[in-house]
Amino acid sequence: PASAALLARLEAFRDGTAPAADEPDVSITRNLIGGILAASGIATEQQITEALIDQSKGDTRRLGDILVAKGISTTDAINNAIATSVKDLGAALPAGTSLDSSIRIDLDMLDGIVSTVGELVLTRNQLVQAVHDGNTQAITRRTNELAYITSDLQERALRTRMQPIEGAWRNLPRVVRDASKVTAKKVELITRGEGIELDRTIIDAIRDPLVHLVRNAIDHGLETPAQRVEAGKPEVGTLLLAASQQGGHVVVEVTDDGKGIDPAVIGRAAVAKGLVREDQLASMSSQEIIDLIMAPGFSTAASVTTISGRGVGMDVVASNVQAVHGAFEIQSRLGKGTTFRLTIPLTLAIVPALVVGCRSQTFAIPQASVLELVRLKADDIASEMDIIQGARVLRLREHLLPLVDLDDLLGITNTDARPSITVVVAQSGDQPYGIVVDHVTKAEEIVVKAVSPEVQEAGFYAGATVMGDGSPALILDLASISRKCIRGSGLELDRRAVSDRSAEKETMAVLVSQVGSIRVGVRSSDVERLEKIDGAAVEFSGTKAVVQYRDRLLPLVFLGTLIDPLHPAAGTNFEGRSLRVIITSERREKSVGLVVDRVHDVLQAVVDEIDTDTAERNRYVEGSVVLDGLVTELLDVSSLLAESGAESAESRSQSTPLHAASDTRQEVTS
Repeated sequence: PASAALLARLEAFRDGTAPAADEPDVSITRNLIGGILAASGIATEQQITEALIDQSKGDTRRLGDILVAKGISTTDAINNAIATSVKDLGAALPAGTSLDSSIRIDLDMLDGIVSTVGELVLTRNQLVQAVHDGNTQAITRRTNELAYITSDLQERALRTRMQPIEGAWRNLPRVVRDASKVTAKKVELITRGEGIELDRTIIDAIRDPLVHLVRNAIDHGLETPAQRVEAGKPEVGTLLLAASQQGGHVVVEVTDDGKGIDPAVIGRAAVAKGLVREDQLASMSSQEIIDLIMAPGFSTAASVTTISGRGVGMDVVASNVQAVHGAFEIQSRLGKGTTFRLTIPLTLAIVPALVVGCRSQTFAIPQASVLELVRLKADDIASEMDIIQGARVLRLREHLLPLVDLDDLLGITNTDARPSITVVVAQSGDQPYGIVVDHVTKAEEIVVKAVSPEVQEAGFYAGATVMGDGSPALILDLASISRKCIRGSGLELDRRAVSDRSAEKETMAVLVSQVGSIRVGVRSSDVERLEKIDGAAVEFSGTKAVVQYRDRLLPLVFLGTLIDPLHPAAGTNFEGRSLRVIITSERREKSVGLVVDRVHDVLQAVVDEIDTDTAERNRYVEGSVVLDGLVTELLDVSSLLAESGAESAESRSQSTPLHAASDTRQEVTS
């Protein structure tokens, strides 16, 4: 109760509301703003009492504003007193109590949660009754309803924690004014994306890093008015604070149009502080040198000032951002300006993740950082992977992708050969890399739980979760893995083109499918879509099989009757059958549907390795090529279109003008 009363009094003074009494209780000013001002000699108790009396008579201004208006105090003195009072109060509060522990929730949102909880209770009662009756069908139905309602309740509950990011930079205009006065610089602050919403926990975590970044940009980035005029820039420097949402992340950027970061200056300072050696500096790229700013204790300030020079800065910013599973990047152009980019998740409570397996262990990888999955069979591992500078890289679409093997990361010494591996291509900042795992089990939403300090010391885990079977699984911290295993190791090679003979040869992507006992391939450039068509929709125009597809008649070609003599005839009755159809086209002018038995995969074929002898035996086949160790017949789409009698788009538009718009829409969609 005493702490609550103290908190209420502090909030009253911070909001400018005096106690409801004829005479203000001046005694409480001993520990709060008034007492701090009186103790420091800035104002007398009589002056503070008069200001409080003005409030009690209807003056809605804050105590500090009244004192400033009367010329008794300055704005800086009031701000310092508020900071001191908050600090003193925090020490007096019980453990676990926070001044910002409360949050405002819209009443409609709260009503929605209560309504959803009511539906949850009803469904629970129905499920209990179904279990009591032994009604299996009802149990299944109620369980599905329960899953749907739980997901809805989860989404609503998470939304209650979401707050506009504006709360993280509400005090930044004052920070800009104070820093510009200290440095004698003219600064214009521009903000964008204030309405982007984040979890309240994350907003609290990035508030201090944003303050430091703004101060750093003014002190180190922007030039003085005279220097800007000399460089051909306006006297007033621009500081842009922007937020945007990208998938499950929010990107916050602090950008200035100042002098930028000089890698030479950073390099000399790093060598002087013993962070790197001269020989190491010579082999580092400009970006790697700039990233040294995030090293603990680094500073380029010549002297200690009120806003810089203490050697505590970017390393703390990076640590705070990484603590909420985010990434911190610095991009700079000499003479143009610098951008500090924070990539942070929307929420930390529940996140979608990939569940992967490595040997006998299970891990979770947040999906927001996953770009794609690449599966390699045992035969492909040797041909698609290389060893560069003592580390493995993957040849992925003519680029080298650095790899991190979970076996090596965890110190697993199992030497059993893997029949196949899966590479999870992840993104950390602007650096993609691959994590080698045995397999991907499934994708699901996981509840993030904290891990013990002993596990945190490993530096590779962002938390833990409990799987559906009750077993625990650690959540991989992709940013930490990239920083410790990839960055600075000389393996940032994703943009380096593969220079061996395979890169010099022309390749093409081929969609491989099965027709009877024959594997057939269609160039991906000739494929518009893959469809599953109900056999009952097949009609006949003369002797040609067609189907009404997107406001037009699509001819069907049953490949089995053309290239496999042993394949059963297509027949005329397709009731109860589901046809797998590859929609192909020739330069988007003609289209035909190729009916196949099943679709395998998209594989890369080397053009020079196509054997054209097969074309002499079958006019519908362009040639043969070995893909994935098996012979594949590459289809000649032009001959198949001629066989189907497909009309060109031009003649179709002339004869049926109503369908022209539909065809155009389909081409855009494709």
